[in-house]
Amino acid sequence: MLSYLSRRLAQIGTGHQIQLQGAPSDDRIIPSATIHDLPAELLVEISKYIPEQSDLYSLCVASKPLGSAATPCLYHSIIVDRDARRLHKLVRTLSRAPSLAKHIKCIQLHLPAEGNIATPARADLISFLEFILPLASHDSWFHRKLANALRRGSYDGFAILLLLLATEVDEMDLAVEGGRAAFLQANDKFNCQRFSDLVATLITWTASSDPTQANSTSSIVRPKSALSNVQKLRFFPDVDSECIEDELSEGHSQAVYPFEYMSLPRLEDLQAYGSAPWHDISPNYGQANAHITRLHLDWVSMDSENVGLAIQTCHKLVELHVSWDHSVLDLKLSSESIDLDNIRPALNQHADTLERLELLFSAEDIYPVLVRGDIGALSHFSALEILRIDETFLFSSEVSDFIFDWEPLRSFQRASGVLPPNLKEFWFESRKHTSAATVYEVLTTIGTMLPVNLSYLRVSFGYTHNNDGMDHADCCHSLSFHSAVTGVACRGTPTVPYHMVLTVNVDHRDSVLTGLREATTTDLMKALREGLGEEGGESDE
Repeated sequence: MLSYLSRRLAQIGTGHQIQLQGAPSDDRIIPSATIHDLPAELLVEISKYIPEQSDLYSLCVASKPLGSAATPCLYHSIIVDRDARRLHKLVRTLSRAPSLAKHIKCIQLHLPAEGNIATPARADLISFLEFILPLASHDSWFHRKLANALRRGSYDGFAILLLLLATEVDEMDLAVEGGRAAFLQANDKFNCQRFSDLVATLITWTASSDPTQANSTSSIVRPKSALSNVQKLRFFPDVDSECIEDELSEGHSQAVYPFEYMSLPRLEDLQAYGSAPWHDISPNYGQANAHITRLHLDWVSMDSENVGLAIQTCHKLVELHVSWDHSVLDLKLSSESIDLDNIRPALNQHADTLERLELLFSAEDIYPVLVRGDIGALSHFSALEILRIDETFLFSSEVSDFIFDWEPLRSFQRASGVLPPNLKEFWFESRKHTSAATVYEVLTTIGTMLPVNLSYLRVSFGYTHNNDGMDHADCCHSLSFHSAVTGVACRGTPTVPYHMVLTVNVDHRDSVLTGLREATTTDLMKALREGLGEEGGESDE
């Protein structure tokens, strides 16, 4: 890119020359052209690589060409914290220059449990009220409530106004402070938080404008909002903007699962973190009318009925990830059980389209008494290529007291034919304790349940789910047991308080089964004992 810039500046320069002693004749001309003279397309590309908002703002006011190039980048991603004053300034700018709102593609909204106030100036309020005046003909209640919220200067009023101004948003994050209470309908007359009430109307307008729905009132033009276009929605309970990218820690709060958002017509990717059970569910859910193709439910404490209902509401899923919170299967914290029979029919609904499936429990100790039923065979999932599954879903019925007490050979033989024949990657989250003998027994018998064309196998030993998002720079080391069998071992540190866990990867250019056969013809047991640091390196010969 730099060489192109040099040539381009030389082409459009004015010919002002500075003689450089000893320099070749071709290098004696320094162009007087500046970055302002570059093509607009190139200025836009340069602006995309400027991370700091303050630098982008400086470009916007530097010159008209730079402003035109940097403005879309400046407004591309908007992070709105809990401060109503900052949110007021943003919507004031957008209401004065509505063309800026079209550049907003990503919004991160933090909804405070107790909203603060930023009373707008009279001129600003008049501008806001003029903008929302056409809404009165669609819903007088909504218009009145929003107008009152704007007059009061509440955070919720400004947040709804932002959604009405920015109608071309692709991605949205909703971080709900206070968890469950902040997201429920605010029917208390003393509660000034009206976001959930007002956004419900926006959702209704958006859903009723979906031309693919039989009950769509397409003859009525509904007001547009950010919800009309959003394709990816992430829902977080009580998390700061600084750590939202790190998802949630074990001590997170919970919030109601956002069922109502599933009806958005362009929503394809829904991710919900820390969702709690919701027992007052509309009969509209579970009708397979959502366009969502990727559904991620992380750290949920929802019961199996709620999870099954969320899966059923999606029409055709391509990717599904469900991980239950640690409290769900802990006898000390929970008395309810997970009934896998509620999830099996929901999964079968997507047997023809599901390409990636992950079913996990984020609890270190799982009590089988709290797990009922099974997910059944997945052999008819014709499109499934990647499967990551906790052993609980496969072998919970084979043990009584401890989930890791299943016997490898017998269990794998019983599971033969469970996996789909076209599976490419299999991540098996085993909870068996790490030892060379256990790893050897699993690796030498797991082939009885694997499809012939499997190209990658990953088996974990010990509890690993909580380790995924932690820093393991000082506690982990790579291992090589064979050219096709490698691993990563973690013994834990004061900041990673876990027993040693081991992840074994089997990767072979032909197939996993070929790699396992080749590995077992070598002294694999000795390699495992040496790699895991166990005393004695006796051969398995």
